[in-house]
Amino acid sequence: MKSKLKLLVVVASLVLVATGCQSLFSTSENAVATTAGKSCGNAISTLYKEYKKQNKIDVTNTTTLTSIVQIAAARNVLKENKNNTAFVSAFALGMVSGSNNLITNVTSNNVINALLSLSSLNDITTNTPSGSTAATEAGKSLIPLVKSIDK
Repeated sequence: MKSKLKLLVVVASLVLVATGCQSLFSTSENAVATTAGKSCGNAISTLYKEYKKQNKIDVTNTTTLTSIVQIAAARNVLKENKNNTAFVSAFALGMVSGSNNLITNVTSNNVINALLSLSSLNDITTNTPSGSTAATEAGKSLIPLVKSIDK
């Protein structure tokens, strides 16, 4: 009887530890998704404001290039986790928050789908020079996305 009780305690402990680890993983994963989403939303908002002011995305501007790099980095994280619905949901919430509601809960899925389809962001890194072909192509490809969130 004592050995059955010990076994039950060990099994119960393992279940609690496994459940706790899963919970910590999910919390950590959601934090990464939310942070990436906020960065992306903020960068999209910056590009939106520039586009509204100048009617173009100027890839020779350092601030603009920084925004494109942020969007590309966030997109890469999103792309790696696109089949994880909890991650995508947390990313969307972060994006809404980071854009100060320029992107809404209603439009966030369309923005996410647009981001995932932009292959021009594949080659964008922190080493991408402003005015480069990669930056120019990325800037051009982001115009329809920026226009789609026009308020």
